[in-house]
Amino acid sequence: MKAYNVIRELSKLPPEEEVIINWWTHIDITDESDINLTWDEWKHLVRRIDGKEEWIEIFDLAIEEAADIVARREDLFKDKSG
Repeated sequence: MKAYNVIRELSKLPPEEEVIINWWTHIDITDESDINLTWDEWKHLVRRIDGKEEWIEIFDLAIEEAADIVARREDLFKDKSG
């Protein structure tokens, strides 16, 4: 989700509303998982996860999806001659 969308949604809440906010950046995912996503792959990952309700599982889902994205990318460049 884009930060401006989060700000817009939060601005609709009453000022005294209590919320739990949890987010991860490209660096958080790559540092935690040692998976080196490109920026385009990161954008794809965000689109895949955006809107998921299972917030408790999103970080694990992000790492799993990131690993899948990189595995597919690396598979494209494997030497398939042998």
